[in-house]
Amino acid sequence: MRPPVIGITCQFDPDAGNRSAVAMNGTHRLPDAYPHAVRRGGGIPMLLPTTADAGTIHAFIGVIDGLVLAGGGDIAPEFMGVEPQPGLGPVDPIRDAFEIGLAREAIAAKLPTLAICKGIQVLNVATGGSVIQDLDPARADAVQHAQRAPGWHGTHTVDIEPGSLLARLAGLMELRVNSFHHQANRDAGGGLVVSARAKDGVIEAIEGDGDAFVLGVQFHPETMVDASEPMAALFRGLADACVARA
Repeated sequence: MRPPVIGITCQFDPDAGNRSAVAMNGTHRLPDAYPHAVRRGGGIPMLLPTTADAGTIHAFIGVIDGLVLAGGGDIAPEFMGVEPQPGLGPVDPIRDAFEIGLAREAIAAKLPTLAICKGIQVLNVATGGSVIQDLDPARADAVQHAQRAPGWHGTHTVDIEPGSLLARLAGLMELRVNSFHHQANRDAGGGLVVSARAKDGVIEAIEGDGDAFVLGVQFHPETMVDASEPMAALFRGLADACVARA
C-alpha cells in the first residue's frame, strides 16, 4: 500500500494590487517545514491551492487521505459575525472561506486532520467557535506567545488533558512548545473539546470529541519535528490515522 497522501493548505500572495474572489492572480507559498514534517511522519505531501470553487474543494477531499491546515495570518472577523478590533492583523478572506469550507468537508468525511496555528482557529470557526482577535499581553500571568527564539526551540509549556488524543500522541502531560501567534481560540466549537492550555490559560489545543483524528494545535510542530520526538509523533499519528481510515 502506498503512503497516505496528505493535503496541506498554502498562503497566497497577490502579485499586484487587490484580487477578486474569481481572479486568483498571485503566488502560493508554504514553508518547506510542512512537507518535510509530513514526509517524516510517513505521508506524501500534496499542496492545496486556494480556490473559491466549491466543487474543487469537494474534489480535494476525495483525493487526499488526510489534511493539514497550515499557519498564516489572522482570520477575518466576518466569519465569526463580529467587527474588526484595533489589534487585528492582515487577513485573507478568500483563503479563510476556502479553508473553512475545506475543514467542514473534512470533518463531515471523517478525514484525519491536523490544524496548525491559524489552522486551529480555522477549525474552530468552521465548527461555530470564536477567536480572540488580539491577546492582551498585560493580562495576569501572561506568557510570551510571540517568541523571539528560533522556531525549532520550545519556549513555554502547555498542560495537556489526561486521556486526550494529544496526550496519547505526545506521551506527556506537559509539553514545551514554540509560539508565534497573537490570536487564540476563545472557546471550542461544536464537536470539539479543549485538550491543552498554556500556563496563562490560553487554549493551545483542541480536538474532536469522537473517534476521528481531528487535532488542532496553536504551536508549530512542523518546525520542531527534528528537535522534539513528541512533535514528530503528531505527524506519525496523522499518517497512521490515514492508513487506518483507508
